Amino acid sequence: MLGKITCRLEKPAEKKNKSDWEHFTWNFSNLAEQQREDTLRIRHEGRSVRNESGIQARWDTHRNNNRIRDRITEIDNWRVALEQTVSTIDMELRKLNSAKEAVEQAVEVKVIDMDIVNEIMSIREQRRGNDYVEDEAQIELAKETCLIKETRNILEGKGQEAWHQTARLQEVRQHILRDLSEKVVSLEIDRYLLGLTETSTEIAFRPDPLRVPKGMMTPQAWEEQSRYNKVRADCELANSIKLREAMLLTIDQTYMTLKAQREVTDFTMRKRLHEISKSGSELYHHKEKILQEMCKVEKEIRDIEDSLLDKTNKMKLVETRLEHRTYRFGVELTRDDCQYGLSQELLQLRAVTKALQNKLDDTKKALNMLLGFLQQLETEIENKNEAKTIEQMALDVRGRVAASVDTPLTKTDRNIALSATVPVPEDRRKQTGEIGRTCGK
Repeated sequence: MLGKITCRLEKPAEKKNKSDWEHFTWNFSNLAEQQREDTLRIRHEGRSVRNESGIQARWDTHRNNNRIRDRITEIDNWRVALEQTVSTIDMELRKLNSAKEAVEQAVEVKVIDMDIVNEIMSIREQRRGNDYVEDEAQIELAKETCLIKETRNILEGKGQEAWHQTARLQEVRQHILRDLSEKVVSLEIDRYLLGLTETSTEIAFRPDPLRVPKGMMTPQAWEEQSRYNKVRADCELANSIKLREAMLLTIDQTYMTLKAQREVTDFTMRKRLHEISKSGSELYHHKEKILQEMCKVEKEIRDIEDSLLDKTNKMKLVETRLEHRTYRFGVELTRDDCQYGLSQELLQLRAVTKALQNKLDDTKKALNMLLGFLQQLETEIENKNEAKTIEQMALDVRGRVAASVDTPLTKTDRNIALSATVPVPEDRRKQTGEIGRTCGK
C-alpha cells in the first residue's frame, strides 16, 4: 500500500490565462447576444415580408378579380350589342327578302304583261286590207312594250342590288357571329377563372405561364375590331333600309306609270273598236243604198229595153209601110207627104233607138260598176267585221293584263297566263288552211 505510485496526466496544450478566459467569455456572450438580435431582426423581417406579401397577394387577387369582372362586363356588353345587331340583321334580311320577292313578282308580272301585249299585237296583225293600218292603238301598244321593257330592266336592276345587299348582310352577319362565338368562349373562360380560388382543385403549376401567344392583340385593337364590326353592320343596315325603300318606291312608280300607259292604250283600243264599228255601220248603210240603187237601175234597164222593144216594133211598122209604098207604080209612085212623114218618122225612130241603146249600154255599164263596187264594199264590210272581231278579241286578251296586275300569281296561274292563246277567226283559218289540216288530223 505504501509502495503504490500515483501519476498526473496533463495535456500537452498550452494553458490560457484567466484574462484571456474572461475576454473569450465576454466576446462569446456578446456574440450570442448579437446572434439573438440578428435572429430577432430576421424573424421580424420575415414576419413583415410575410404580412406584406400576404396583403399584396390578397390585393393583387382582388384587383385582378375586379379586372376580370370588368373584362367580363365589357365583353358581355359587346356581346349584347352584337346579339341585338344580329337580331336586327336577321329581321332586315327577312324584310329585304320580302321586298326582293315583291320585285321578282313584279318582274314576273311584267313578263306576262309583255307576252300579253305581244299576243295582242300578233292578233292585230291578222287585220286585212285597208284596216291593216298603224293606228293610235298600235302606237300606244308599241309605247307600252318599250315601257314594260324599261320597267322590267329597272326592277331587275333593283333585284340584283338586293341580291348583292343580301350577300353583304350575310357576310357581316357571319363576321359578327364568329366574333360572338369568340366572345362567348372568352366569357366562359373568364367566368371560370373568376370562380377559381387558392383552395380549388383545378389549380396547378403551368409551364411558362408568362409566355405571349402568337396573334394576341392589344385591348385597343380588340375594341377597334368589335367597333368596326358594329359600325359596318350599322352601315349595311342603313343601306339595306334605303335600298328596300327604293325597291318598294320603284314598284309603286312602275305600277303607276304602266297603269297610266295601260289606261291610254285601253282607251285608244276601245276608240279604234268604236271607229271600226262606226265605219262598218256606214259601209252597211252604203251597201243598202247601193242595193236600192241597183234595183232602180235594173228597173231602168228593163224600162229602156221595153222602150227599145216598143221602138223596134214601131220601126218595123214604119219600114213595112215604106217598103209597101214602093210597090206603087206609074204616077202613083209619088213622094208625097206620107212618104216624107214616114221617112221622117223612121229617121227619128232610128235616132231614138240609137240613143236608147247607148243609154242602155251606159246603164248596164253603171250596173256592172255598181256590182263591182258592191263586191268591193262587201269585201270591205267583211274586213271591217273581221277587224271588229279582232279588236274585240284583243280587248278580251287585254283584260288579262289587269288581272295579272291586281291578282297575286301562283305557279299555276302563271303557267296558264303564259300558255293562254286566242282563237283565230274562222275565215282566216280557212285562208291559212288550218281547218283542212285539223280535219286531216
